[in-house]
Amino acid sequence: MQADTESPPAPEFRFPSQAEIERDLRDCGFQHLIVFYDDSIQSDVVKIEDNQVNDEQLRCAYHAQIDTPYYLEWEPSVVGRFYGISEQLFAPRAKAAATAYFAARPHFGPVPVRIDNQTALDFARAIERFCGPDAAGFFTDRYGGIAASPERILAMDYETSIRVLGCVSNAAILRDFPFGFIGNERELSESGGEE
Repeated sequence: MQADTESPPAPEFRFPSQAEIERDLRDCGFQHLIVFYDDSIQSDVVKIEDNQVNDEQLRCAYHAQIDTPYYLEWEPSVVGRFYGISEQLFAPRAKAAATAYFAARPHFGPVPVRIDNQTALDFARAIERFCGPDAAGFFTDRYGGIAASPERILAMDYETSIRVLGCVSNAAILRDFPFGFIGNERELSESGGEE
């Protein structure tokens, strides 16, 4: 079933140099920037130490960083605002990609709609049924909230995991149904380390 593993074309990914990303963010009005590679997350990071920023600067930072390998690290007083704005700006793009995903896979039929008084876990199970038997048990509520089950994902072969993740993620996006992923933070919390 090759069609299930194909996705709509991804946006053009950019690879600006550290100097270029720093320039782009300075053009947004940020003054205190540190650009470095963080081994712990295996990513290029721009730490933005400005505390007094407005929403326009945050929108500008989103556009400077999106489709690049750079992760933006914010001061605690700013991080929540940035992620709120990022979600708002990214939502139309994500919904368009999810719509295209299912348009290319008409055999799925219509994505389920959450009905009144349906619990989050019950709706998660409806998405699993919609995505087929390989998606059974994909979601868990063990860690508080709805999350992808790390054990279930690890039990899947690569192609199955890509197919299932594509279906459940795109269905969740279309229905504004957030879910999380449990990873290193679970291991840290279980070992008594910080998240």
